[in-house]
Amino acid sequence: ARTAPNVVGLVELPGGHCSMLERHQEVNSHLRALAESVTRHVRDRRISS
Repeated sequence: ARTAPNVVGLVELPGGHCSMLERHQEVNSHLRALAESVTRHVRDRRISS
């Protein structure tokens, strides 16, 4: 993750191949934060006429 371009963050959750289902609240929380950070950045760059 440190060498990948455009990485916002790395989240590691314990679990197996179904950790996204087993820990859905934590996964959703991180996804929402990522989406908000992107939309906030786009709003800041918007130019009004």
